[in-house]
Amino acid sequence: NAGLVKFDLLGLKTLTVINKTLSLLKQRKINIDIHKIKLDDPKIFELLSSGHTVGLFQLESAGMRDALMHMKPNQLEDIIALIIVWGVFSITEHFFC
Repeated sequence: NAGLVKFDLLGLKTLTVINKTLSLLKQRKINIDIHKIKLDDPKIFELLSSGHTVGLFQLESAGMRDALMHMKPNQLEDIIALIIVWGVFSITEHFFC
């Protein structure tokens, strides 16, 4: 009994975009080590809180941008929680309304 198998194709697509972007930057002699990107930079959270997230995976819908502007996240865990709650809310709304 295998049960359900879930493939995260959007996640794979996002990783592919990141890899291609890094390759294009490298061709222009711009080297970025994604493992050294600070995840607690206040400027990142200012940007997220402003709602300027079009093109950011899972943060680009109008509803998510509105939620970010109201929530004013200031740590990575806030973003993780919002994505989880938003997903549960969306599933609940879709199936039970």
